[in-house]
Amino acid sequence: MRIPLILVFTLLLFGACSKEYKGDYIENQAPETAFLADTILRSGDNRFESVIQVSWSGSDADGYVKGFELSMDGVIWTYTTSQDSILTLSLPSSSDTFDFTLYVRAIDNDGQHDLSPAQLTYPVKNSNPSVRFIIPVGSPTRSFPAVKYFWEGTDPDGNSSLDHYELIWNDTTQAPLILSPSFTEAGLVAKDLNTSTSACTVYPGTLSTPFAKDLPGMKLGDANTLYIRAVDKVGAQSDWIPAPTIFIRKPVSDILFINAQRSSFNRANIQGFYSNQIINALGKSFDTLQAGPEGAISTDLSSDPSTQDRVFSFFKKIFVYSENSEFILSLMQRSSTQFFTKGGKMMLITEGNDAIEDQPAYLDFSPIGAYTPRPSNVSLLMNLNDSIYSSIANYPTIQNGSTILSGIRPFSLANNNSSFKYEALYNGHITQDASGSISIWQGNSVLSAKRVRLADNQTDFVIVMLPVYNLAHNVALDTWFQRMLVDELAF
Repeated sequence: MRIPLILVFTLLLFGACSKEYKGDYIENQAPETAFLADTILRSGDNRFESVIQVSWSGSDADGYVKGFELSMDGVIWTYTTSQDSILTLSLPSSSDTFDFTLYVRAIDNDGQHDLSPAQLTYPVKNSNPSVRFIIPVGSPTRSFPAVKYFWEGTDPDGNSSLDHYELIWNDTTQAPLILSPSFTEAGLVAKDLNTSTSACTVYPGTLSTPFAKDLPGMKLGDANTLYIRAVDKVGAQSDWIPAPTIFIRKPVSDILFINAQRSSFNRANIQGFYSNQIINALGKSFDTLQAGPEGAISTDLSSDPSTQDRVFSFFKKIFVYSENSEFILSLMQRSSTQFFTKGGKMMLITEGNDAIEDQPAYLDFSPIGAYTPRPSNVSLLMNLNDSIYSSIANYPTIQNGSTILSGIRPFSLANNNSSFKYEALYNGHITQDASGSISIWQGNSVLSAKRVRLADNQTDFVIVMLPVYNLAHNVALDTWFQRMLVDELAF
């Protein structure tokens, strides 16, 4: 009997549709983890520094390793896909050595982690801290005895491990001054100008109140080097780091002449002119401070206004010249508070220009209330032989003697208040140039004024908005210096 083919095919299909699986089921296997080293044997100075590099690996018999978890205590784990890392280890504050155990476990593609994590103990010793001075651009290489220093300390064990800084002048065998690690700058001001070596009052950070302890050892009239080192909480020390050497000048007078000319052109001749006028009018010696020229690698100016204020306060009288009124008025506004508080007196000669706004904020300490406004197309000038005159008896008329003076900026006076009154000293014959149309300026023409302290009715500030060097060098000008420096300011 022949069986139909369709029946044979049907039987084969039914015979092949068994619902039972053959063989044994195998569960996912946990991955394995290993360090590249099994044991580390180190002791004494051969221990690792607190910054260490570690490496590990993993394998999985039935899949692949997708990542790892690291732990310092076997409880709290941190995930990573890396197979190496640089670790910074913080030692207990009571010890300069410690044994750290690192745990690592592999994680496979099913999320299963190694049930027996690899572990390796690292014998670690404390790392020494380090410190460096931060030197602002243009920092002085010489200064009167008020200076400012900035620094930055670091510790490989973490900056929280820093305990303090130690400062010392010139000789690291002496007892240092100790400052909190929260301070990264300090002002140092000599306490006694009548000795060859003075202790310094210390102003940590930006504080205006002094530190409880002084720093001894500043040499006056000599080169000085400040040293610093960092100390961490287990007593490890950095090397002593020297700051650039600075010559500390000893004031020889109570008068300071500041040459703040920003341009190098004819700078020495202009300084000579003003120096001779001071000598001729007063017959006294004086100290000189260089506040320029612009772009100089170093000047005598501190980069810190409060420190410069302390420098100026060593003197009772200041004569200052600059052709850049924006620079010098801004500098003196930020750096003359202590000088004036101590009863100081100042004569300031500078020049305007057409670009200066009418009422910049830095005028608020001066006799100038605001520069006189002008139409936008008007420039003010003084022609050759134009005069600068005063209504005060016996004050000489002086003249423009060399060239046309441009950028003339007359001003209104500051408002009188409970401490000061303000009075004009000199006006000028001024010409206006309105886009080429020349005529006499009819507006305010005050070019010099004074501030008078009401407490003692003494002039403490004279300002002149003219390049006096360019005026006619004659007897009238010599007399003018005498009137300003002696009669007004009692230099």
